[in-house]
Amino acid sequence: MGRQGGFIDAAWVDYHVGGKPYTLRLDWKMVACGSKVPHTVDGTVVCDGEQT
Repeated sequence: MGRQGGFIDAAWVDYHVGGKPYTLRLDWKMVACGSKVPHTVDGTVVCDGEQT
C-alpha cells in the first residue's frame, strides 16, 4: 500500500479444527486513506482526517 491508500470490503480466514476445514468471512470495511480512496464509503465519511 502506498500513497494511494487501500480499501478492503471483505476478507476470508481459512482454518482447521479437528482436521475439518472451515472458512470465516469477515464483512468488515477496512480503509487506509490515500489519494485514490473515496472520502465516503456507503454514505459514511471515512477519510476526513478524523476518527469517530
